[in-house]
Amino acid sequence: AHVGMSSPGSLLGGPDIHTYDEFARKVLPRIHRLGYNAVQFMAIQEHPYYASFGYHVANYFAPSSRPGNPDELKALIDQCHALNISVLLDTVYSHAA
Repeated sequence: AHVGMSSPGSLLGGPDIHTYDEFARKVLPRIHRLGYNAVQFMAIQEHPYYASFGYHVANYFAPSSRPGNPDELKALIDQCHALNISVLLDTVYSHAA
């Protein structure tokens, strides 16, 4: 799942980017209801060029600030775990900026 691109506006070419909080409220319940037991978050590391989908990483140790702050990401991960959903963080080391 790409948190920022999970909003209806972004799918229609609009500027709407989901936040970590919005993903937790609007998308995570659907993932849980459908019976998934894991979610992989794509493009979670900070990256300078949004159209790269997060694969031109600028800092492997900083979550992307576009959808929110680190505490909001931690809360999203905690909510996943509370629903017994495992969390995988997508990392592509060969695309480092």
